[in-house]
Amino acid sequence: MKHYPDSWLPAMFGVLLLHSIGACQRVKPLGGDEIRVSGTIELTPVGVNCWRLTGKDGKNYELRADQAPTGLLTNGNAVTLVLKLRSDLMSACQVGQIADVVRVE
Repeated sequence: MKHYPDSWLPAMFGVLLLHSIGACQRVKPLGGDEIRVSGTIELTPVGVNCWRLTGKDGKNYELRADQAPTGLLTNGNAVTLVLKLRSDLMSACQVGQIADVVRVE
């Protein structure tokens, strides 16, 4: 039986650990007109039922309450969303670029 030095065990464990972490964090690819944004959801003082995602990218996105998944629109909720930007809609809120929520990540 061939004896291996003890130094290969931590290296092998590291390779297996990195592989398993990568498998758990696979992210679905974005469609051509989709963006991924992390940020905080806020109920704005402007208008009635005006929700904004303040993105870590420095931009604001308006989320429509009738389109967002149930439970997503909670003031102060930190999220990562895949959004589809809408240029064909107008809003009385005007708190950011109007966006549809494609999925929550």
